[in-house]
Amino acid sequence: MLRRATNYYDDLFVRLIGDGIPQWIAVERVATAYLDGKPLRVGKKKLSKKERDSLFWASDVVKSCPPEAWGGEAMSLALARYLGQEAVAADGLVTRVAREAPEALIRAVRRAGLVLSPHSPRRVELDEAGSEIEAVAELCRVLDVFAGAHGERVAALVIMERPAPDLQDRGLRCESGKTAAQSRIQMGAGHEKRTICGA
Repeated sequence: MLRRATNYYDDLFVRLIGDGIPQWIAVERVATAYLDGKPLRVGKKKLSKKERDSLFWASDVVKSCPPEAWGGEAMSLALARYLGQEAVAADGLVTRVAREAPEALIRAVRRAGLVLSPHSPRRVELDEAGSEIEAVAELCRVLDVFAGAHGERVAALVIMERPAPDLQDRGLRCESGKTAAQSRIQMGAGHEKRTICGA
C-alpha cells in the first residue's frame, strides 16, 4: 500500500513511482499536471493560481528533482512560469538549478521574458545565482544591456508622444489627436501638403 502524501503533486509522484514509472518521467508528468492547472481544488476549496504555485514549488518533487529532469520540456516550462511571476518565492531554487542545470535555467529565463522585468524579485535570485555560475552571470549582463536599451527607447517614446512645440512655435498647429511623433514623421516624409498640421 502506498503512503499518501499531503501535497497533491507529491501524492501524484508517489502514485506514478508506485506504478513503475521511471523517476524523470514521473517528474515530467507532475510538472505537466501543474502546467495544466491541476489541482483545481483541494477538498472543497478552489485553489487560486498563487496557491497552486506555492503548492508546486514547495513540493518534495521539486525539492528532490534530479538535475537531468530540469532539461525536460515540462519542468523547463514550469521554471519559466516561476521566473515570470512575482507572488511566490522558492528559496534557493534558482541557485540550485543554476548549479545543477545551468542550460535549463538559461532557456527558462529566455522563455519567461525576464528581460522586460528588471525589477522582478526573480532577477535578484538570478543575480545571486550568477555570483556562483559564470554562464548565469553572463546572462545577467545581457539582461542588463537589454533592459537599459529598452528603458532608453521607452524614454524616447515618451518624449515623442508630447505635443510638438517646435511645430506650434512656427505657427503650425497639429490636428486633434495627433502626437508630436506622428507630426514629425509625416512632415519628414516629404509630404508637401500639410495633411497633419495646418496654418
